[in-house]
Amino acid sequence: MSTIFQKLKEQPENIRYPYISHIRFPHYKNLISGLNIQFQYPITALIGVNGSSKSSVLRAIYGAPKDKSIEDYWFETNVDNVGDDKGDKQKSCFIYGYYNAPARRNVEVIKTRIKKEKNPDYWEPSRPILSYGMEKMPSEEEVPVGRGRSETRWNTIEKNVIFLDFRHEAISAFDRFFYTSAFLKTKTMKTKQDYIRRYAKNLEYIIKNNLPSYKLYKVEKLNKNELLSTDIVNKISEILGKQYSQIRMIEHNLYTREFSRTIYVSCSDDLNYSEAFAGSGEFSVISLVKAVMEAPEKSLILLDEPEVSIHPGAQQKLVKFLAEQAYTKHHQIVYTTHSPSMIRELPPEAIHVLYTDIDGKTNVRSNVYADEAFVEIGASFEKRTIIVEDKVAKLVIDKILEDNNLSANFDVIMSPNGADWIKKYSVLENSLRNTSNVIFILDGDQRKDHVDPDTIPVSENNNLSDIIQEQTGCDIKVPHQNDNEEDKISRQRAYLKYYKEHVYYFPVNDPEEILWNYAVDKEHIENADIKQCFCELTRNTFGKDNSDYVYKIEEACAYKMDAQTDEHCITLLGYIRSMLD
Repeated sequence: MSTIFQKLKEQPENIRYPYISHIRFPHYKNLISGLNIQFQYPITALIGVNGSSKSSVLRAIYGAPKDKSIEDYWFETNVDNVGDDKGDKQKSCFIYGYYNAPARRNVEVIKTRIKKEKNPDYWEPSRPILSYGMEKMPSEEEVPVGRGRSETRWNTIEKNVIFLDFRHEAISAFDRFFYTSAFLKTKTMKTKQDYIRRYAKNLEYIIKNNLPSYKLYKVEKLNKNELLSTDIVNKISEILGKQYSQIRMIEHNLYTREFSRTIYVSCSDDLNYSEAFAGSGEFSVISLVKAVMEAPEKSLILLDEPEVSIHPGAQQKLVKFLAEQAYTKHHQIVYTTHSPSMIRELPPEAIHVLYTDIDGKTNVRSNVYADEAFVEIGASFEKRTIIVEDKVAKLVIDKILEDNNLSANFDVIMSPNGADWIKKYSVLENSLRNTSNVIFILDGDQRKDHVDPDTIPVSENNNLSDIIQEQTGCDIKVPHQNDNEEDKISRQRAYLKYYKEHVYYFPVNDPEEILWNYAVDKEHIENADIKQCFCELTRNTFGKDNSDYVYKIEEACAYKMDAQTDEHCITLLGYIRSMLD
C-alpha cells in the first residue's frame, strides 16, 4: 500500500465528523433484507457486475443528508413500479448511522418512501422503527429536544454532496447534442456538423473575449465561463500524463436547450481544442478533478463509474488523487466501479462486492482484498491466471514461471482469505462463467481425490450438495433459478466438473516445505511445524520473527531454488503447462 493510502488509514476517525458510518437496507429494491455496508475507510469502492445494484446503493447514500432525496433518481411511473406493499414494514426505506455531535453519540436515521397525493415518491425521515433494530429515542432529560434531535427522531446528517454519474451526467455539450439530441434540417443547416459550426462561432467569441454573459436573440446563453486554477490544471495534467497550460470550462446552451459544459484546453505545444476533439475520458477527468478540488471540506463525494473511457494508468492516478483529497480535506468518497485499476491500492476495509445470491437477491461481501475482488467481479483476465492461497504459494509459483521463461504468459493472484474463500466464491463464480484461462493451485493439506461428475448416477442427484461438500470441505450454495430443480442439478454438476478440471494441489502440505530445502544454517532446527521452522530460522538470523522478516528468509530460499530440477516444482510445472496445451 502506497504512503497516501496508509496515511489515510491511520488518520483519526473524528477528524472526518460528521460522516456516514454505515448504511443498511431493511426493504429496498432487490437488496436482501438487512444488507449492511460499513464505511470503515474514507474511500469506499462498491464493486459488482452489471445489475448488482451498485448505483442503487450509491443513490441511497446520496439521499441520506439533509435536503437530499433519492427521489431525484428513483421514482415510480406507469411502467416502473416501485413495488411497495401496504404496511410500514414493507415501505422502501434505508437506515444510516453517523456521530451526532450536538447529542454526543452515534445515532441512526431512517428515511422512508411515503406516498403523497401530489408526490408519490416523497422520502422523509421518520421516528426509529424498533423492529428494524433501531434504538428507541432517549428521554428529553437525557438528550433535550434541539440538541441534534426533534421530539421523535434524530436530525439528518448535514453534508455538502457532490454526485457525478459518468455514464449520463458527465457529458459534454458537444456529445449531448451530437449523440443524443434531435436535429431538424433547415436550408442553411442540413447536418449536425453545420449546426455545430454555426454556433461554435458564438462560443469562440465568448472564449476570446472572456465574456461573463452572452445573449443571443435577447436570450441569455451563458451560465458560466471560467478558467480553471493552476492547481487544478496541474493535477489534471498529472493524471492524464499530458501537459496543459490552460483549461477553460464554459456552461452554455448554444447547442441544446439545456445548459451543458464545453471544455477548451490549451496545451504547452500551442495546441488548442474543445471537447469535440478531446476524448470523453479527458472531459470526465477534467470535470471530476474540478468538482472534487473545489468541494468544501468534509464533503460527501459520490462517483458512479468514474473510470468510464479512462485508460488504466490514469485510473490508478485518479484513485491516488481521490486519496490525497480525502486526506487533506477530510472528504468521504464513495464510488462504484468495474475496474481492477480503481481498487488495486485500496485496503480490504474499503472494498465491498455486491453479488446476486442463491435466491436472486443482492447481497454484499465486505472486507475483500483487491485480488479477490478481481476474481469476484469476473474481471477479464488478459493472461492465463493462477490463483493460490497466500503469498508463499505465489512466491513458489512465480519462481517456477521465471525459471521456465513463462512469466509473461501468466498472472499469479493470491487470496489472503484462504482456501475456503477460493472454493466458495472464486471457483464457484468461474464455474458459472466456465472461465477457461484460470486454474487454482491449493496447498497440499486441501488435497482430496476429485469427483468425476460423469460417473455420478442420476439417482444421486438429490445428494449433489453433500457430494460437493465432501469434495470441497465447504458448504457451497450453487446459485440456480428458483424452483427449477433441473437447473440446480445442472449447475451443481457443472461446479464439480469445473473443480475437477481447474483445481490442483501442491505436492506437499505447505509451500514452505519446498522452500525449506533451500534454507541455510538450519541444521539445529528440528520442528514438525514447517512454519515454526521458518520462524526459528528468522529469529536466529534477524533476532526477531515478525511476518516481514520471515518472508525475507522465504524470498531468499526461493531465489536459491532451481525450479527446473526440483521434483516438486516439476510437478507444479506440469499443472501450469496444461493451460498451454
